[in-house]
Amino acid sequence: MKRLTLMASVLAAAALGQGAQPDSGEAVKTQDSVLVLYAPGIPGDLAARMVAWVERWYGISVEQREEAGLSEGLPADFLTRRIRGDVAKKRLVLLIVDSPPAEGEPDKSIQRLTATVSALNLATLRDARQQSDLQRQLFNERAEREALRAVAGLLALPECPFPRCPLSGHRDLAELDAKGRGLCPPCSICAAERVKTLGLSAQAREAERSDVSPGSP
Repeated sequence: MKRLTLMASVLAAAALGQGAQPDSGEAVKTQDSVLVLYAPGIPGDLAARMVAWVERWYGISVEQREEAGLSEGLPADFLTRRIRGDVAKKRLVLLIVDSPPAEGEPDKSIQRLTATVSALNLATLRDARQQSDLQRQLFNERAEREALRAVAGLLALPECPFPRCPLSGHRDLAELDAKGRGLCPPCSICAAERVKTLGLSAQAREAERSDVSPGSP
């Protein structure tokens, strides 16, 4: 089964009328907050951990489910057939896969497929060293941070200039590991405003966020 390349993604998005990025100041009506679909083989507890982290820091409700169609990466018809209804409803969709990039595909963790769909590839967050307990913990924390960054892209949040914030860029896994696990205060404020503008279902989680700051373990 062919994986969805970046070019094929753009073409599929255009076919759905979803290729244009919405105006960052325009309120988009959504029927739900975020839908997370993860591939078989990805531990359910890891997916749940990533979802909980997104809910915690963005204060939004997230629906998650395993999606058999992602078992071999991103099939070419995934956007146009399998999640066409969710895309048409302008739901924000995060696809989580764990598959080495095919030849010619960009070797990066997050790919923006349409204005409302992004893919996070966990394979790019795993290093070649032996999987000790410490390495597994680092991997889980990388997945949490990149889930925050992937959803930030769907919310059209700007990249953060603060290098310790998960919403800032990184060049390698060492830089990713050096980041804090939660949003910096300016990004938290910006995210809350964006969630309100988009009309997403919000949850009051300020009390929970107060115990984790950028740079904390």
